[in-house]
Amino acid sequence: MKIKYVLIVKETEQVYKYLRNDLSIGKIKRPEASVIEIYDLKYGTLELNSRLFAAGFSVVEISKCQNSLEDYFKELTGGVGIA
Repeated sequence: MKIKYVLIVKETEQVYKYLRNDLSIGKIKRPEASVIEIYDLKYGTLELNSRLFAAGFSVVEISKCQNSLEDYFKELTGGVGIA
């Protein structure tokens, strides 16, 4: 199963653009208003937090999680369940 990093931030749109454009992180999702999920982080949470802080962003929380089996299944099937 893949590891994902969940960020809770104040400036969601700006952080999302920074991660994608400046840090070249490709696989990112925004499932909720202040939440960003990263799936291909090439370094740890300490470095990520340092980079975001240096760029002027407010990080409320960073969590490292493993996808559940259900998340993995949804990823494989494109989010479609079994009917």
